[in-house]
Amino acid sequence: MRQVAGRVFLSVVACALQGACSISIPTQVSTPSFSPGGPSEWTVDFTRSGGFAGRTVSLHLLSSGALTASEPESGTTVQSEISSEEAAQIGQLLQGALPFLVERRAQSCPDCFTYTLGVEIDGQTYAGQATDVDMGGLEPLIRALSALVGRALSGQP
Repeated sequence: MRQVAGRVFLSVVACALQGACSISIPTQVSTPSFSPGGPSEWTVDFTRSGGFAGRTVSLHLLSSGALTASEPESGTTVQSEISSEEAAQIGQLLQGALPFLVERRAQSCPDCFTYTLGVEIDGQTYAGQATDVDMGGLEPLIRALSALVGRALSGQP
């Protein structure tokens, strides 16, 4: 019993030390200024890669609602359009997510997805990257874009 308790204690200490020793690297870009009501014109390039299966999917989305979704491994490319209401929601999520500020932690997550974002808003360009364990304020935007690309590639409207 004493050996088990000792191993548990050592495991807890090791986990605590790993968390205390992780390196946080803040990534930040300049804060955009939006006109009232959100950004007027924007373009999003979104890529989700990795995960257990190692799949990559990409989305190119315009403020007009036009989108192109692709999955290179299967050779699938789909062009579609989202509603103006859905495009406005993405615009609001963009406004809430910028500037992209993500705490990058030096930790291993072999089965995590990596998300890469490239955004152009009213002539300004922004870039960001996150993983499943360090999405920060990008999570609502990443979840919405992941749902859009998944929906488009599955043939759902």
